[in-house]
Amino acid sequence: MALKRLHETARRGEFATGIIYIEPDRDDFLTQLNMVDEPLATLPLEDRQVVEAKYLEGAPVREIAERLQTSEKAIESRLVRIRRKLKAELLEGLKHDE
Repeated sequence: MALKRLHETARRGEFATGIIYIEPDRDDFLTQLNMVDEPLATLPLEDRQVVEAKYLEGAPVREIAERLQTSEKAIESRLVRIRRKLKAELLEGLKHDE
């Protein structure tokens, strides 16, 4: 679902921020979006929901915590862990492309 929303956002010319650095150029955005498709797809469903809520919907951590019936600290920790995982997978993918 997060991947579908990212693609819909790109088609509308809107640019998400926070997960990856996105150039203002739409073609660059789509290239970067394709780079994160695979790593995002490997996330557990609940982690993808957290990413979608935070970066696509712009939901505050408090709201996400309420939705998932957990603490704000748990969501903040999860976001840190998710970003680290995505970063590591993206960097690994870039190494293989060289």
